[in-house]
Amino acid sequence: MEICTKLEQEEIVVVLDQAIYSKALQIVWKESQRFNKVILRLGAFHTTCVMLGVIGKRFDDAGLRDVLH
Repeated sequence: MEICTKLEQEEIVVVLDQAIYSKALQIVWKESQRFNKVILRLGAFHTTCVMLGVIGKRFDDAGLRDVLH
């Protein structure tokens, strides 16, 4: 919040890995008034991992495993 104020920004984006993101999200939700200018983002690596997991679950029975072997 201090950095956001010093840079005269309306909001600040913070990119985190998955483990820290989940904890930071809990803090921001609990203290929503205090951290109302903070936007949390999940890092690109973890976003990709989640998306690949979703695709794998969605198409598991459609022969995706056979195609990838």
